Amino acid sequence: MHTPSELMPLLTAAALAAVMTSMRPAAAQDTPQFGDSVRQMIRAQIYDPQAAAHPPQQPPLGIDGIRGEAVLSAYRQQPLAKSEPLSRAARIDVDPQH
Repeated sequence: MHTPSELMPLLTAAALAAVMTSMRPAAAQDTPQFGDSVRQMIRAQIYDPQAAAHPPQQPPLGIDGIRGEAVLSAYRQQPLAKSEPLSRAARIDVDPQH
């Protein structure tokens, strides 16, 4: 008969094989469609999916009052930036040979 120290590696291997078999990934038809949750949330956030295909003829004529006041207030509180003259002319080349 085998001693317990001789059987321990065999029992450990058998237990490990049983655990790994139970951890086997499910078949493809049983796995969830990864990314469906994200795609569903993106669809839910779009108010009108046809808006880009059929834009309105006229631009919006107004703005939310609270938002407009906040934007105008922030604009008025910013110090005006002073423009500085260029020290030399700017040159833009598109021909790599020059």
